[in-house]
Amino acid sequence: MDAAEVVIGREAGPSLLAKISNAKNRLVIVSPWISPSCAELAVRKQQQGVDVSILTTNDPSKSHRLAIAALVSRATAEIKKPKPRLLAAGLLILLVGLYLVVSAQPLGAAPLAVGTVLALLGRGKRQHYMKPKVANLWISNEFVHAKVYVIDDEVAIGSTNFTRAALDGITNIEAVVYLRDKDAASEVLKELSEVRV
Repeated sequence: MDAAEVVIGREAGPSLLAKISNAKNRLVIVSPWISPSCAELAVRKQQQGVDVSILTTNDPSKSHRLAIAALVSRATAEIKKPKPRLLAAGLLILLVGLYLVVSAQPLGAAPLAVGTVLALLGRGKRQHYMKPKVANLWISNEFVHAKVYVIDDEVAIGSTNFTRAALDGITNIEAVVYLRDKDAASEVLKELSEVRV
């Protein structure tokens, strides 16, 4: 191990925030709670080219929900391609059926049903899902109480959540131990990969 540093008090949060802000290659965050401003910081780090991974709890609190929302974006995947001709034919038959029903023709319901089926078959199929804005986002239904950070080749373990209150140096008194050791960082990553399964 190269060096260990212990920081206890109001300066613990800001010291961790400074290290997170200066991450160059890798940032792993394990925290039960995340505040929206910290989630936005994680997304900015990802946009700057830092590989960001987050493991957190599925907590129902409003602030945590807002943070999770900041970490994901809505995406759509095309499962089945639309068939424009089938869709157009279905819509046309649907309109004819609608006209026949409105004008009280006895056979109006049949084209209405056929047109609806053809239009539905021709429209294709899409799946909507939430896409993480960071490299990896794991939201556990089990309570994650650990506070562990891997910042490049440094490990930080302590009481500090990834929240504004924990990192601002005003609200909370925190404790964090920094281990500057590439092997320790690799070991923590290995252990975390087994925990999040």
